[in-house]
Amino acid sequence: MKRFILFLLIITTIFSSLFAQKDFEKYKDNDLLRYASISFLVKELGTNKVVAEYQSHYPLRPASTLKLITTITALEVLGKDFRFPTTLEYNGKITKQGVLKGNLYIRGSYDPTLGSKKMGDIKFLDKWLESVKKAGIKRISGKIIALLSPKDKQLINPKWIWEDIGNYYAPTIQAISYKDNTYRLTLRSKSVGTTPKIISITPKLNQLKFENNVVSAKIGYDSAYIYGSPYSNKRKIFGKIPANRKRFTVKGDIPNPALLLVKDFAWKLKSNNIRVGGVGVSMKLKRKMSVIYTHYSPTIKEIITETNVKSNNHYAEHLYHYLNRKEEHFIYNYWKKRGMSVSELFQYDGSGLSPFDAVSANFLVEILQNIQFSDNYKSFQQSLAISGKKGTLKHFLDKSSLSGKIYGKSGSLEQTKSYAGYCYNNGKEYVFAIIINNANGKNGKVKKEIEHILTDILQ
Repeated sequence: MKRFILFLLIITTIFSSLFAQKDFEKYKDNDLLRYASISFLVKELGTNKVVAEYQSHYPLRPASTLKLITTITALEVLGKDFRFPTTLEYNGKITKQGVLKGNLYIRGSYDPTLGSKKMGDIKFLDKWLESVKKAGIKRISGKIIALLSPKDKQLINPKWIWEDIGNYYAPTIQAISYKDNTYRLTLRSKSVGTTPKIISITPKLNQLKFENNVVSAKIGYDSAYIYGSPYSNKRKIFGKIPANRKRFTVKGDIPNPALLLVKDFAWKLKSNNIRVGGVGVSMKLKRKMSVIYTHYSPTIKEIITETNVKSNNHYAEHLYHYLNRKEEHFIYNYWKKRGMSVSELFQYDGSGLSPFDAVSANFLVEILQNIQFSDNYKSFQQSLAISGKKGTLKHFLDKSSLSGKIYGKSGSLEQTKSYAGYCYNNGKEYVFAIIINNANGKNGKVKKEIEHILTDILQ
Protein backbone atom coordinates (compact mmCIF):
# COMPACT_ATOMS: atom_id res chain seq x y z
CA MET A 1 0.00 0.00 0.00
CA LYS A 2 2.82 2.41 0.93
CA ARG A 3 4.57 1.66 -2.38
CA PHE A 4 1.34 2.35 -4.27
CA ILE A 5 0.89 5.72 -2.53
CA LEU A 6 4.51 6.63 -3.27
CA PHE A 7 3.96 5.63 -6.91
CA LEU A 8 0.88 7.88 -7.10
CA LEU A 9 2.81 10.80 -5.60
CA ILE A 10 5.62 10.39 -8.14
CA ILE A 11 3.18 10.11 -11.07
CA THR A 12 1.23 13.14 -9.82
CA THR A 13 4.43 15.18 -9.53
CA ILE A 14 5.55 14.20 -13.05
CA PHE A 15 2.21 15.02 -14.67
CA SER A 16 1.92 18.25 -12.67
CA SER A 17 5.34 19.30 -13.98
CA LEU A 18 4.41 18.35 -17.56
CA PHE A 19 1.20 20.37 -17.44
CA ALA A 20 3.06 23.33 -15.88
CA GLN A 21 5.58 23.27 -18.74
CA LYS A 22 2.82 23.03 -21.33
CA ASP A 23 1.02 26.01 -19.75
CA PHE A 24 4.22 28.06 -19.88
CA GLU A 25 4.55 27.58 -23.64
CA LYS A 26 1.98 30.35 -24.19
CA TYR A 27 4.45 32.89 -22.76
CA LYS A 28 7.04 31.85 -25.34
CA ASP A 29 4.71 32.36 -28.28
CA ASN A 30 6.21 35.69 -29.34
CA ASP A 31 9.25 36.97 -31.22
CA LEU A 32 10.97 38.01 -27.99
CA LEU A 33 11.12 34.63 -26.24
CA ARG A 34 10.42 32.05 -28.97
CA TYR A 35 14.05 30.95 -29.27
CA ALA A 36 15.29 32.12 -25.88
CA SER A 37 16.73 29.75 -23.28
CA ILE A 38 14.54 29.83 -20.15
CA SER A 39 14.70 28.17 -16.74
CA PHE A 40 11.67 28.90 -14.56
CA LEU A 41 10.11 27.56 -11.37
CA VAL A 42 7.46 28.71 -8.90
CA LYS A 43 6.56 26.73 -5.78
CA GLU A 44 4.30 27.28 -2.81
CA LEU A 45 6.33 27.68 0.34
CA GLY A 46 5.43 25.08 2.91
CA THR A 47 3.55 22.66 0.62
CA ASN A 48 6.34 22.47 -2.00
CA LYS A 49 3.61 22.38 -4.66
CA VAL A 50 4.81 23.30 -8.16
CA VAL A 51 2.74 26.25 -9.36
CA ALA A 52 4.57 26.83 -12.65
CA GLU A 53 7.64 25.31 -14.23
CA TYR A 54 9.63 25.35 -17.45
CA GLN A 55 12.97 23.60 -17.93
CA SER A 56 13.69 24.33 -14.27
CA HIS A 57 16.70 21.99 -14.12
CA TYR A 58 18.51 23.71 -17.04
CA PRO A 59 21.55 25.71 -15.83
CA LEU A 60 21.73 29.14 -17.50
CA ARG A 61 23.76 32.34 -16.97
CA PRO A 62 22.19 33.89 -13.85
CA ALA A 63 23.98 37.27 -13.70
CA SER A 64 23.55 38.85 -10.26
CA THR A 65 20.97 36.38 -8.92
CA LEU A 66 24.09 34.27 -8.25
CA LYS A 67 24.71 36.65 -5.33
CA LEU A 68 21.86 34.87 -3.54
CA ILE A 69 24.01 31.73 -3.37
CA THR A 70 27.06 33.66 -2.17
CA THR A 71 25.19 35.60 0.52
CA ILE A 72 23.12 32.66 1.80
CA THR A 73 26.29 30.56 2.11
CA ALA A 74 28.13 33.34 3.95
CA LEU A 75 25.22 33.82 6.33
CA GLU A 76 24.84 30.11 7.05
CA VAL A 77 28.58 29.40 7.44
CA LEU A 78 29.72 32.55 9.25
CA GLY A 79 26.56 33.64 11.07
CA LYS A 80 24.79 37.01 10.99
CA ASP A 81 27.01 38.56 13.68
CA PHE A 82 30.37 37.61 12.18
CA ARG A 83 32.78 40.52 11.56
CA PHE A 84 35.93 40.45 9.41
CA PRO A 85 39.04 41.26 11.46
CA THR A 86 41.97 43.33 10.21
CA THR A 87 44.92 43.39 12.60
CA LEU A 88 47.89 45.70 13.13
CA GLU A 89 50.88 43.58 14.13
CA TYR A 90 54.61 44.09 14.49
CA ASN A 91 57.76 42.04 14.67
CA GLY A 92 61.01 43.04 16.36
CA LYS A 93 61.11 45.21 19.48
CA ILE A 94 60.01 48.65 20.61
CA THR A 95 62.89 50.45 22.33
CA LYS A 96 62.59 52.71 25.36
CA GLN A 97 62.93 55.63 22.96
CA GLY A 98 59.82 54.47 21.07
CA VAL A 99 61.60 53.11 17.99
CA LEU A 100 60.06 49.99 16.47
CA LYS A 101 63.04 47.93 15.36
CA GLY A 102 61.05 45.94 12.86
CA ASN A 103 58.04 46.18 10.57
CA LEU A 104 54.43 47.12 11.19
CA TYR A 105 52.06 44.75 9.38
CA ILE A 106 48.44 45.08 8.30
CA ARG A 107 46.92 41.59 8.11
CA GLY A 108 43.71 41.45 6.10
CA SER A 109 40.92 38.87 5.94
CA TYR A 110 38.88 39.98 2.88
CA ASP A 111 36.91 42.68 4.69
CA PRO A 112 35.25 44.62 1.82
CA THR A 113 34.36 47.62 4.01
CA LEU A 114 37.74 49.22 4.91
CA GLY A 115 37.35 52.88 3.96
CA SER A 116 34.11 52.05 2.15
CA LYS A 117 31.61 54.81 1.43
CA LYS A 118 28.84 52.25 1.77
CA MET A 119 29.32 51.39 5.44
CA GLY A 120 31.85 51.10 8.25
CA ASP A 121 34.12 53.67 9.86
CA ILE A 122 35.53 55.88 7.10
CA LYS A 123 37.91 57.51 9.62
CA PHE A 124 39.38 54.23 10.81
CA LEU A 125 42.96 55.40 10.15
CA ASP A 126 42.60 57.82 13.08
CA LYS A 127 41.97 54.85 15.37
CA TRP A 128 44.93 53.01 13.88
CA LEU A 129 47.09 56.06 14.56
CA GLU A 130 45.97 56.16 18.19
CA SER A 131 46.75 52.45 18.61
CA VAL A 132 50.31 53.02 17.34
CA LYS A 133 50.76 55.89 19.79
CA LYS A 134 49.31 53.80 22.62
CA ALA A 135 51.85 51.05 21.84
CA GLY A 136 54.58 53.60 22.47
CA ILE A 137 55.79 53.72 18.87
CA LYS A 138 57.32 57.05 17.84
CA ARG A 139 59.30 55.83 14.85
CA ILE A 140 59.25 52.73 12.63
CA SER A 141 62.72 51.75 11.45
CA GLY A 142 61.29 49.16 9.09
CA LYS A 143 58.28 49.37 6.80
CA ILE A 144 54.51 49.33 6.97
CA ILE A 145 53.63 46.17 5.07
CA ALA A 146 50.23 45.00 3.83
CA LEU A 147 50.10 41.26 4.46
CA LEU A 148 48.10 39.43 1.80
CA SER A 149 47.34 35.82 0.95
CA PRO A 150 49.44 33.89 -1.61
CA LYS A 151 46.15 33.37 -3.48
CA ASP A 152 46.02 37.14 -4.11
CA LYS A 153 48.68 36.93 -6.83
CA GLN A 154 45.89 36.63 -9.36
CA LEU A 155 44.21 39.97 -8.74
CA ILE A 156 41.42 39.55 -11.28
CA ASN A 157 39.17 36.55 -11.81
CA PRO A 158 40.44 34.69 -14.92
CA LYS A 159 36.85 33.83 -15.84
CA TRP A 160 35.92 37.50 -16.38
CA ILE A 161 35.95 39.02 -19.86
CA TRP A 162 38.38 41.68 -21.05
CA GLU A 163 35.82 44.44 -21.54
CA ASP A 164 34.92 44.29 -17.82
CA ILE A 165 38.46 44.28 -16.40
CA GLY A 166 39.51 47.73 -15.23
CA ASN A 167 35.96 48.84 -14.43
CA TYR A 168 34.76 49.29 -10.85
CA TYR A 169 32.26 46.41 -11.08
CA ALA A 170 35.10 43.95 -11.85
CA PRO A 171 37.15 44.69 -8.75
CA THR A 172 40.64 43.68 -7.74
CA ILE A 173 40.30 41.05 -5.01
CA GLN A 174 42.87 40.92 -2.23
CA ALA A 175 42.82 40.09 1.47
CA ILE A 176 42.95 43.87 1.95
CA SER A 177 40.29 46.02 0.31
CA TYR A 178 40.33 49.82 0.52
CA LYS A 179 37.91 52.57 -0.50
CA ASP A 180 35.66 50.03 -2.27
CA ASN A 181 38.69 49.37 -4.56
CA THR A 182 37.22 52.17 -6.68
CA TYR A 183 38.54 55.46 -8.02
CA ARG A 184 36.42 58.23 -9.53
CA LEU A 185 37.61 59.90 -12.71
CA THR A 186 36.01 63.30 -13.27
CA LEU A 187 35.68 64.58 -16.83
CA ARG A 188 34.60 67.92 -18.31
CA SER A 189 32.82 67.64 -21.65
CA LYS A 190 32.07 70.30 -24.27
CA SER A 191 30.27 70.12 -27.59
CA VAL A 192 29.15 66.90 -29.29
CA GLY A 193 32.03 65.06 -30.95
CA THR A 194 34.82 66.55 -28.82
CA THR A 195 37.06 64.71 -26.36
CA PRO A 196 36.26 65.44 -22.68
CA LYS A 197 39.11 66.64 -20.46
CA ILE A 198 40.19 64.67 -17.40
CA ILE A 199 40.13 67.14 -14.50
CA SER A 200 40.62 64.95 -11.41
CA ILE A 201 40.98 61.44 -9.98
CA THR A 202 39.85 60.49 -6.46
CA PRO A 203 41.65 59.07 -4.56
CA LYS A 204 44.87 60.41 -6.08
CA LEU A 205 46.62 57.70 -8.07
CA ASN A 206 49.52 59.51 -9.70
CA GLN A 207 50.93 56.28 -11.13
CA LEU A 208 47.89 55.72 -13.38
CA LYS A 209 48.23 56.92 -16.96
CA PHE A 210 45.13 57.32 -19.12
CA GLU A 211 44.64 57.11 -22.87
CA ASN A 212 41.44 59.09 -23.32
CA ASN A 213 39.29 57.99 -26.27
CA VAL A 214 35.96 59.17 -24.84
CA VAL A 215 33.62 61.22 -27.04
CA SER A 216 31.08 63.82 -25.91
CA ALA A 217 27.68 62.78 -27.23
CA LYS A 218 24.03 63.76 -27.21
CA ILE A 219 23.10 61.25 -24.50
CA GLY A 220 22.01 61.50 -20.87
CA TYR A 221 23.84 58.54 -19.38
CA ASP A 222 27.31 57.10 -18.79
CA SER A 223 28.51 54.92 -21.66
CA ALA A 224 32.24 55.11 -20.93
CA TYR A 225 34.36 52.07 -20.10
CA ILE A 226 37.84 51.84 -18.59
CA TYR A 227 40.15 49.06 -19.76
CA GLY A 228 43.31 47.97 -17.99
CA SER A 229 45.09 44.74 -17.09
CA PRO A 230 46.19 43.68 -13.59
CA TYR A 231 49.56 44.97 -12.40
CA SER A 232 49.48 47.63 -15.11
CA ASN A 233 49.20 51.37 -14.49
CA LYS A 234 48.03 52.05 -18.03
CA ARG A 235 44.32 52.60 -18.61
CA LYS A 236 42.36 53.16 -21.82
CA ILE A 237 38.95 54.84 -21.76
CA PHE A 238 36.46 54.33 -24.55
CA GLY A 239 32.80 55.15 -25.08
CA LYS A 240 30.63 58.23 -24.65
CA ILE A 241 29.48 60.64 -21.94
CA PRO A 242 26.90 63.47 -22.13
CA ALA A 243 28.10 66.64 -23.87
CA ASN A 244 28.44 70.03 -22.15
CA ARG A 245 28.91 68.77 -18.59
CA LYS A 246 31.19 70.67 -16.18
CA ARG A 247 31.70 67.53 -14.14
CA PHE A 248 30.90 63.95 -15.10
CA THR A 249 32.27 60.99 -13.15
CA VAL A 250 33.14 57.50 -14.34
CA LYS A 251 34.45 54.83 -12.00
CA GLY A 252 37.39 52.45 -12.31
CA ASP A 253 39.08 49.68 -10.34
CA ILE A 254 42.06 50.58 -8.12
CA PRO A 255 44.88 48.30 -9.38
CA ASN A 256 46.58 47.79 -5.99
CA PRO A 257 44.32 48.81 -3.08
CA ALA A 258 46.59 47.28 -0.42
CA LEU A 259 49.52 49.46 -1.53
CA LEU A 260 47.28 52.55 -1.49
CA LEU A 261 46.25 51.74 2.08
CA VAL A 262 49.79 51.43 3.42
CA LYS A 263 50.75 54.67 1.67
CA ASP A 264 47.81 56.51 3.23
CA PHE A 265 48.54 55.04 6.66
CA ALA A 266 52.22 56.00 6.39
CA TRP A 267 51.18 59.55 5.46
CA LYS A 268 48.85 59.63 8.49
CA LEU A 269 51.68 58.58 10.79
CA LYS A 270 54.20 61.01 9.26
CA SER A 271 51.68 63.86 9.59
CA ASN A 272 51.67 63.08 13.30
CA ASN A 273 55.46 63.04 13.63
CA ILE A 274 55.85 59.26 13.49
CA ARG A 275 58.52 58.50 10.92
CA VAL A 276 58.25 55.40 8.73
CA GLY A 277 61.09 53.62 6.91
CA GLY A 278 58.97 52.73 3.88
CA VAL A 279 55.94 50.81 2.68
CA GLY A 280 55.34 47.53 0.93
CA VAL A 281 53.07 44.59 0.17
CA SER A 282 53.90 40.97 0.97
CA MET A 283 52.19 37.68 0.11
CA LYS A 284 54.45 35.64 2.40
CA LEU A 285 52.12 34.68 5.23
CA LYS A 286 53.75 35.10 8.61
CA ARG A 287 52.72 33.60 11.91
CA LYS A 288 50.81 35.94 14.13
CA MET A 289 53.06 38.50 15.72
CA SER A 290 52.47 41.10 18.44
CA VAL A 291 48.99 42.55 17.85
CA ILE A 292 48.43 46.17 18.81
CA TYR A 293 44.97 46.67 17.34
CA THR A 294 42.12 44.70 15.75
CA HIS A 295 39.73 46.49 13.44
CA TYR A 296 36.34 44.83 12.88
CA SER A 297 34.01 45.21 9.92
CA PRO A 298 30.25 45.67 10.18
CA THR A 299 28.34 42.39 10.60
CA ILE A 300 27.69 39.84 7.87
CA LYS A 301 24.01 40.77 8.14
CA GLU A 302 24.84 44.37 7.20
CA ILE A 303 27.30 43.31 4.47
CA ILE A 304 24.89 40.93 2.71
CA THR A 305 22.19 43.62 2.81
CA GLU A 306 24.45 45.97 0.84
CA THR A 307 25.38 43.07 -1.46
CA ASN A 308 21.80 42.09 -2.29
CA VAL A 309 19.90 45.38 -2.14
CA LYS A 310 22.48 47.33 -4.18
CA SER A 311 23.89 44.32 -6.09
CA ASN A 312 27.41 45.18 -4.93
CA ASN A 313 29.94 43.06 -6.88
CA HIS A 314 32.84 44.21 -4.71
CA TYR A 315 31.21 42.93 -1.52
CA ALA A 316 30.04 39.69 -3.16
CA GLU A 317 33.52 38.85 -4.46
CA HIS A 318 35.15 39.36 -1.08
CA LEU A 319 32.58 37.09 0.59
CA TYR A 320 33.26 34.49 -2.10
CA HIS A 321 37.04 34.67 -1.69
CA TYR A 322 36.82 34.47 2.09
CA LEU A 323 34.65 31.35 1.88
CA ASN A 324 37.08 29.75 -0.61
CA ARG A 325 40.26 30.84 1.17
CA LYS A 326 41.07 27.34 2.51
CA GLU A 327 39.08 25.05 0.24
CA GLU A 328 38.59 25.54 -3.49
CA HIS A 329 34.96 25.08 -4.57
CA PHE A 330 33.89 25.46 -0.94
CA ILE A 331 30.37 26.64 -1.82
CA TYR A 332 29.77 23.71 -4.17
CA ASN A 333 31.02 21.19 -1.59
CA TYR A 334 29.09 22.81 1.24
CA TRP A 335 25.72 22.48 -0.52
CA LYS A 336 26.57 19.03 -1.86
CA LYS A 337 26.94 17.82 1.72
CA ARG A 338 23.51 19.30 2.45
CA GLY A 339 21.89 17.31 -0.34
CA MET A 340 21.37 20.12 -2.85
CA SER A 341 21.21 19.70 -6.66
CA VAL A 342 24.79 20.90 -7.18
CA SER A 343 24.97 19.25 -10.62
CA GLU A 344 22.90 22.29 -11.66
CA LEU A 345 25.43 24.79 -10.27
CA PHE A 346 28.55 26.09 -12.05
CA GLN A 347 29.96 28.96 -9.97
CA TYR A 348 33.18 30.75 -10.93
CA ASP A 349 32.80 33.97 -8.92
CA GLY A 350 30.69 35.50 -6.19
CA SER A 351 28.83 38.17 -8.13
CA GLY A 352 27.61 36.51 -11.33
CA LEU A 353 29.82 38.63 -13.58
CA SER A 354 31.49 35.66 -15.27
CA PRO A 355 29.84 34.43 -18.48
CA PHE A 356 30.85 30.92 -17.38
CA ASP A 357 28.57 31.01 -14.32
CA ALA A 358 25.45 28.88 -14.70
CA VAL A 359 22.68 27.78 -12.35
CA SER A 360 19.18 26.40 -12.73
CA ALA A 361 15.95 27.94 -11.49
CA ASN A 362 15.50 24.74 -9.50
CA PHE A 363 18.77 25.23 -7.57
CA LEU A 364 17.92 28.87 -6.79
CA VAL A 365 14.50 27.79 -5.50
CA GLU A 366 16.09 24.98 -3.46
CA ILE A 367 18.53 27.31 -1.72
CA LEU A 368 15.81 29.90 -1.07
CA GLN A 369 13.68 27.15 0.48
CA ASN A 370 16.63 25.87 2.49
CA ILE A 371 17.35 29.21 4.19
CA GLN A 372 13.66 29.53 5.08
CA PHE A 373 14.10 26.80 7.72
CA SER A 374 17.24 28.41 9.17
CA ASP A 375 17.56 30.72 12.16
CA ASN A 376 19.13 33.12 9.66
CA TYR A 377 16.01 33.41 7.49
CA LYS A 378 14.83 36.74 8.90
CA SER A 379 18.29 38.29 8.44
CA PHE A 380 18.42 37.03 4.88
CA GLN A 381 14.91 38.21 4.02
CA GLN A 382 15.78 41.68 5.30
CA SER A 383 18.79 41.74 2.96
CA LEU A 384 16.63 41.53 -0.17
CA ALA A 385 15.34 44.20 -2.49
CA ILE A 386 11.55 44.78 -2.55
CA SER A 387 9.46 45.13 -5.70
CA GLY A 388 8.42 48.73 -6.32
CA LYS A 389 10.00 49.85 -3.03
CA LYS A 390 13.71 49.21 -2.48
CA GLY A 391 17.02 48.42 -4.13
CA THR A 392 17.40 46.93 -7.58
CA LEU A 393 13.70 45.93 -7.56
CA LYS A 394 12.46 49.48 -6.94
CA HIS A 395 11.29 49.83 -10.56
CA PHE A 396 10.25 46.20 -10.95
CA LEU A 397 6.49 45.55 -10.79
CA ASP A 398 6.18 49.04 -9.26
CA LYS A 399 2.91 49.74 -11.07
CA SER A 400 1.36 46.33 -10.46
CA SER A 401 -0.58 44.57 -7.72
CA LEU A 402 2.68 42.81 -6.76
CA SER A 403 4.42 46.04 -5.75
CA GLY A 404 5.83 45.57 -2.25
CA LYS A 405 5.04 41.86 -2.28
CA ILE A 406 8.19 40.39 -3.80
CA TYR A 407 11.44 40.16 -1.83
CA GLY A 408 14.27 39.13 -4.08
CA LYS A 409 17.22 39.78 -6.33
CA SER A 410 17.55 40.75 -9.96
CA GLY A 411 20.28 39.93 -12.44
CA SER A 412 21.25 41.62 -15.68
CA LEU A 413 24.03 41.08 -18.22
CA GLU A 414 24.19 41.23 -22.00
CA GLN A 415 21.59 38.73 -23.25
CA THR A 416 20.71 37.76 -19.66
CA LYS A 417 17.84 38.75 -17.36
CA SER A 418 16.91 36.97 -14.14
CA TYR A 419 14.88 37.32 -10.95
CA ALA A 420 14.58 35.11 -7.88
CA GLY A 421 13.03 35.44 -4.44
CA TYR A 422 9.82 35.20 -2.47
CA CYS A 423 6.29 36.47 -3.12
CA TYR A 424 3.78 37.11 -0.34
CA ASN A 425 0.35 37.68 -1.84
CA ASN A 426 -3.25 37.12 -0.73
CA GLY A 427 -2.23 35.03 2.27
CA LYS A 428 -0.02 32.72 0.19
CA GLU A 429 3.75 32.45 0.10
CA TYR A 430 5.70 31.49 -3.01
CA VAL A 431 9.33 30.98 -3.91
CA PHE A 432 10.40 31.52 -7.51
CA ALA A 433 13.27 31.89 -9.95
CA ILE A 434 13.32 32.82 -13.62
CA ILE A 435 16.39 33.05 -15.86
CA ILE A 436 16.21 34.10 -19.49
CA ASN A 437 19.20 33.99 -21.85
CA ASN A 438 19.44 35.11 -25.47
CA ALA A 439 16.02 36.69 -25.94
CA ASN A 440 15.42 38.46 -29.24
CA GLY A 441 15.35 41.95 -27.77
CA LYS A 442 16.81 44.28 -25.18
CA ASN A 443 16.70 43.54 -21.47
CA GLY A 444 14.09 46.25 -20.92
CA LYS A 445 11.61 44.30 -23.04
CA VAL A 446 12.55 41.05 -21.29
CA LYS A 447 11.92 42.69 -17.92
CA LYS A 448 8.41 43.70 -19.00
CA GLU A 449 7.69 40.17 -20.19
CA ILE A 450 8.88 38.73 -16.86
CA GLU A 451 6.62 41.21 -15.06
CA HIS A 452 3.71 39.97 -17.17
CA ILE A 453 4.52 36.30 -16.45
CA LEU A 454 4.88 36.76 -12.68
CA THR A 455 1.78 38.95 -12.39
CA ASP A 456 -0.24 36.37 -14.30
CA ILE A 457 0.96 33.43 -12.21
CA LEU A 458 1.28 34.97 -8.73
CA GLN A 459 -1.95 37.00 -8.66
